[in-house]
Amino acid sequence: MTDATSLSQTEQAIVRATGGAILMIATLLQREGLLSMEELGGKLGIYGVISAETSREEGLILAAWSGMLSSMAGDLPKFHKH
Repeated sequence: MTDATSLSQTEQAIVRATGGAILMIATLLQREGLLSMEELGGKLGIYGVISAETSREEGLILAAWSGMLSSMAGDLPKFHKH
């Protein structure tokens, strides 16, 4: 897999939907003060690098999700649990 265009429409939809679900969960975790989106994105990126050693495709998908989290992290307000 060299880019998203080598995926079928169904595969692309699955990757986008899963990425969106991860973003929603990350937002809730950050809001509750349990885990910042930056930290989750960083850990997902590390997991992507490790996964790419055995499956380049999985590593690329995980890297994309990590990038989504990192990109969104700066746009969201920081929540502090009281």
